[in-house]
Amino acid sequence: GDTGVALFSIIRDPINYNEYTGRDRSIIGKADGGGQKYVKAANSIEQFVPATIDRSAALSIEGGCTILCFPRKVTLDIAYYQMDHKTKRIVQTNVIYDEFDKDFTSDDYELHVKFYPLNYQELIIKFAFSRNLFLLLFAQIGTATVVVAMVYWVVTRLTTNLENPPPLRLYGFLSIIIPPAFLGFILGLIPVSVATAAVFWLLKGFSVFTLETDPTGRNWLFLPSLSLQYSDARGDPDDLFISQQGRAGLSFVTIGIVSMYYTAKAFVPDRTSSAQHDMPRGYYDLGAREVNSWKRSNLIYSSILMGLFLVIIMEWSFWPSFGVYIWEAIILMKILSIIVGAIVDAQIGDNLLSAPVMTAMGLVQGIVTMSSKDFMDFLLS
Repeated sequence: GDTGVALFSIIRDPINYNEYTGRDRSIIGKADGGGQKYVKAANSIEQFVPATIDRSAALSIEGGCTILCFPRKVTLDIAYYQMDHKTKRIVQTNVIYDEFDKDFTSDDYELHVKFYPLNYQELIIKFAFSRNLFLLLFAQIGTATVVVAMVYWVVTRLTTNLENPPPLRLYGFLSIIIPPAFLGFILGLIPVSVATAAVFWLLKGFSVFTLETDPTGRNWLFLPSLSLQYSDARGDPDDLFISQQGRAGLSFVTIGIVSMYYTAKAFVPDRTSSAQHDMPRGYYDLGAREVNSWKRSNLIYSSILMGLFLVIIMEWSFWPSFGVYIWEAIILMKILSIIVGAIVDAQIGDNLLSAPVMTAMGLVQGIVTMSSKDFMDFLLS
């Protein structure tokens, strides 16, 4: 197998004698289920730790090491979390292949087993702790950031050259900026949430309402019976998962376009002058209406093109060597952002309307370049 492929899985937490034998007493009986009884009763994939292959040593073999290339040293590397004096929880398992050769006449190899605990920092990197600890960790980081900002403000105030420095009106400032932002967030979230919930109910509602009677959704509403192609006489139940993915993607695209439409109406509102109010009923300024319609259409068109372009950038970030050339990618995207910004400004012709389009590009830039070697480097950065 290649690097990263799961060879087998190990139960994460230790099991007792009864769980290991599959019986409730020490006497052998006909109803004994063995260890398989515990495995089948496991209701979460998180109870198992995959043993992934690491054959990076094969990269140093001259001429390649993909066919008829055999490892002569295999290490089963098991790292665990020492929860208390007696209990260990397996965190990570790797099967490391090393010392490769191409001698197909020999079947000799050495098996080594490494079983060791992880320290506190390594456990954080591997997300071995509960969710509450990470919530506390992020809360502490946020508090420390606020304290540093307050210290900076105090130092600035004590060293200012102003005779009467202005007071810190924190509550007044928050009362101005928070209500409009919160109201806009709620107003924008409600319709999208309702539409997303409707799509989930239509496509995946069986996972909530008919989980026991129809766990795969083959009889949920009318969608499983619809054909995927015009040449199909009826829908194939085996294609249900593929059809759900396609319909979900189409639904999200539709929600996005509708959101762009109403956003364009919000950015380009209908403006009527006092002279237009005095006009007779049925008479309106056709030129102003056409200008508004053109601005909205242009904004929607530019937003869709920008969305397609950002999808390409997101796909590019999944390139296996993207992290290797991360600094080159950051510089390239900074230059690309300037070029694309000039194109968007020329296309839209309005700084107010081009700002949200370029904000989307800045957001995607931050997402694809938010890379770290591990979780600890992410926290420190």
